[in-house]
Amino acid sequence: MSGEGLVLDFEGNAASGIREIGIIGITNFSIKFAKEIVVEKDADLISFKMILDKKYEFIVSHNTHIEKNLLRKAFPYSTLNEKRDMKWGPWLDTLKVYQKLYPDNGGYDLKNLANVFLDKSLIEIHSSRYCRKDKSFFHNALFDAICTFLLCKRLSKQINLDLFLY
Repeated sequence: MSGEGLVLDFEGNAASGIREIGIIGITNFSIKFAKEIVVEKDADLISFKMILDKKYEFIVSHNTHIEKNLLRKAFPYSTLNEKRDMKWGPWLDTLKVYQKLYPDNGGYDLKNLANVFLDKSLIEIHSSRYCRKDKSFFHNALFDAICTFLLCKRLSKQINLDLFLY
């Protein structure tokens, strides 16, 4: 898998909607930009949508159904095409990839996968570069996006991740 992509992580829920967005723009698994958006007003979502509306070859997320459901809630009309599916994508779900490749891992939440498969110093290098110090831990959108990116990058040289796009 190569080309331009986005790594996304949202914090929020169905009731409250998106409250925080972690976005990493990548080209061939090199970070081009990383951004956190704290959603306080509609304009914050509109600035995110402008990034999302650029054409990407893939979008990576951990447990993508959460991101897709929150996108449908935030953009109920503009995000649906005639097939009633998201116009953005294709998607790569690191949860599904790791479940398939490591069926005996025991846990597939992002924190567990990061602890098992990632070098903590690598997480620290990236989080200190892109995250605010008070947001350099799990359940902060940009930190979680960094861990998702690193989990995906780890596999990108070993397997053809295109096989997991949907």
